[in-house]
Amino acid sequence: MTLSKLLAKDNNFAMGIFFIGALTSACVLSTVWQHWDWLSSKLTRLTTTTTRAPQTDDDERTEEVEEEVTDEQQQAEQDAKEKSAPPVHLRILQAFSPQRTWRLLVSLEDQDIDFPLIHLLRILATFMVYVNLKFIMAGHLPLTNRDAFVGTVNRYWSLPYRLPLLPSDLLLLLLSGFLNANQLSHQMEATCRLSFVRNVATKACRYVPTILAVLGFQTWILPHLGTGPLWQLLVAENARLCEENMWRSALSMQNTADMEDMCSPFTVQLSLDLQLYFLGALIVWLYFTDPEAGFFLCGAFHAMSVAVRYSRTQREHLAPSLFHGLHVNKFYRTANLIYTSPITRATSYLLGIGAALLFRSESGVFRIPTRFKRAGWALAVLALAWCLWSPAAGLTSKYVYKSTDAAAYLAWSPLILGLAICWMILIAPLDKSIVQRFPHIARPVVLLSRLEIPLQLASYVVVLWTTASVKEPHQFLMSDLINLQEIACICYFNFSGPLLTQSKDKDGAADDASMEESTELKSDSPEPTDSIWPSESDPEDEKSSE
Repeated sequence: MTLSKLLAKDNNFAMGIFFIGALTSACVLSTVWQHWDWLSSKLTRLTTTTTRAPQTDDDERTEEVEEEVTDEQQQAEQDAKEKSAPPVHLRILQAFSPQRTWRLLVSLEDQDIDFPLIHLLRILATFMVYVNLKFIMAGHLPLTNRDAFVGTVNRYWSLPYRLPLLPSDLLLLLLSGFLNANQLSHQMEATCRLSFVRNVATKACRYVPTILAVLGFQTWILPHLGTGPLWQLLVAENARLCEENMWRSALSMQNTADMEDMCSPFTVQLSLDLQLYFLGALIVWLYFTDPEAGFFLCGAFHAMSVAVRYSRTQREHLAPSLFHGLHVNKFYRTANLIYTSPITRATSYLLGIGAALLFRSESGVFRIPTRFKRAGWALAVLALAWCLWSPAAGLTSKYVYKSTDAAAYLAWSPLILGLAICWMILIAPLDKSIVQRFPHIARPVVLLSRLEIPLQLASYVVVLWTTASVKEPHQFLMSDLINLQEIACICYFNFSGPLLTQSKDKDGAADDASMEESTELKSDSPEPTDSIWPSESDPEDEKSSE
């Protein structure tokens, strides 16, 4: 089918192409407007040189002097235009300028440059989100050596990617709360008030257009870019969910739907960030007006968040990690009751706010004796080790689920690990001087850190695309979890275009040996022990392979 026929047949596809063309045109117009003075001077010189008569040497020298004067005048006029505030329609047009966007992304003068460790942690969290997504999507692949796949992902190195709290909650929400509180504190110190509506509008305008652009691409354009046995199951179903729930993304209310009904599950982070921003702004305002009330409110929300996580996990038998034998219903119920709830995710965000306020109150200087610093680093390392070692028992096939242990881990791990990360941010010997000494290394790091949200959105699109494009069984390789071509495609997706931008799986049954051993130690979970990635192939698959 030709492109013209497809455009005439599918109105949504035509509308998606139209919006991409309009966005590209806006970028071109913004670039032309930004360099209009230079272009007009070149056009004027071109038209005058074709019509004027030959000149003597004295005339040419006089003209050169006049050109130098006019260039200085034009430069002065351009500087005056930049200093004066342009009208609203010109500011909207300038927002689409690729050159201006690039200059802001690689700038080393913003407030976040004071915390280089935050940029490194955000890049680490983005990479963990990518591998976690690959880990989940690998269950859809038609692997001929599924036993080797199960054996590979059951090793200890895969544990950080089995814990969705690590990249999504503790690193992303905590760092976001820290940066937001630092910005709001600076605004309160400068003006003694908060422009709350303006801040919320700026935050929404920064995220919502990018989300809608990527979701529009998933909904109207991606289904026409490939075929395969998994294409209808993954891409077409994802497009249907996007079309039904796009209004939630436009209102930053993605977490009002269940995780299995989300077309891009990682966008729930943005809705939680925006919703918790209201709580963060209230706490920062109370810190400057009534510190006791702010401290009481922050402590009350901490206690409430821990209690809700513990009670929900104990009552609903939720799972903090992806372990061998986890039923898919338990995975989605954990996501719906823990990961998409603002009250259960408030701990890390509040820890980031508290760390930022402590940093502002001490002016960034912590006079702590050396022995106490060593003790603090030792406790931080122990906290990291406990949060990674405690769920390690779920890697073995003999693991027996206990709701009490899961509830204790889900309740306290965000608080313990969040305190360790806050200690690292505040005490680590990394400051702005390192950025100034190594600007060529700092600019790529800062660029990737500031593109955190577009990179996560692009990761879901690229991983979904590559997984759905598989058309025949193949052997499992490490590239199925970490694919350099996909990483390069994700970066190209962000830098080449003008955007800067699950279905349930019940494959097979568990191993017979593990089923016999599980009869001796019974789990207190009400769920069956069907595995997400079974180690045995189905009889139908064996017949087809023969």
